[in-house]
Amino acid sequence: MNFYKRYPADYGRKTARLTLAQHGAYTLLLDEIYSTEAPLPGPFDELYRICRAMSKPEQEAVRVVAELFFPLGADGLRRNQRATEEITEAAPAIEAARLNGKKGGRPRKETQQKPTGLFEGNQDGTQTEPGTKAPHSSDNCSSLRSEQSWAKPSGYSTEFEQAWMAYPSRTGHSKAEAFKAWKARIADGEAVETILQGINRYAAYCEANHTEPRFVKHAATFFGPDRHYLNDWTVQVRIPAPAAPQSGSRFSAAAATIFGSQQPQQAEVIDV
Repeated sequence: MNFYKRYPADYGRKTARLTLAQHGAYTLLLDEIYSTEAPLPGPFDELYRICRAMSKPEQEAVRVVAELFFPLGADGLRRNQRATEEITEAAPAIEAARLNGKKGGRPRKETQQKPTGLFEGNQDGTQTEPGTKAPHSSDNCSSLRSEQSWAKPSGYSTEFEQAWMAYPSRTGHSKAEAFKAWKARIADGEAVETILQGINRYAAYCEANHTEPRFVKHAATFFGPDRHYLNDWTVQVRIPAPAAPQSGSRFSAAAATIFGSQQPQQAEVIDV
């Protein structure tokens, strides 16, 4: 597909918490699906190449968006439910256009084969009444189902997705295990806000100490029974030691002014 509809209001409602880099990753991955009319590859390395994500922050943005909006299927490929619906709906029109092309181009209006699924327009080509509801419209059931699936991909709660996006980047930690620990703490009566505040403190601690991703705590451990999110995680600020006092004192400086800069010689000790 060389064209797909995009509605800013619907898009903004579903992606309000994304960063600028994550918005860019989402757009590039969505363009890839529509242009190829095929699912995305599963491995993150291939998604990085699609998005031209070179730096670690850019790759982290791709990873977050892929997990949130392009879940991994049983066949190892990633799909976006809304994009799949749009491509399926547009397939008859695409096929009709392909057949017209085989006949030597678009025929005259009176003989042109109309693609199935397109709206009936007037002779001037001006749309009078759409035959189907516009994509991304919030008043149809398919859109509501799609929105619900975007809000809770793969069964994860909205609060956990917020926590996962705010958690410092860690090499090789399991989102499923982290969610399991998260649910256990919530079942114990822990407030979501308490855990989120702990994540923010830990993220600031890791950033201030330039902690490498491989040394960041696993999220499952952080949410585990030891409740690491309750720790203070105060960034230790090192105060430099006071400079050593210079030799002499203010009295020696005054004496040098009065008697000259020559220092008094020590008495010679004679060993008898």
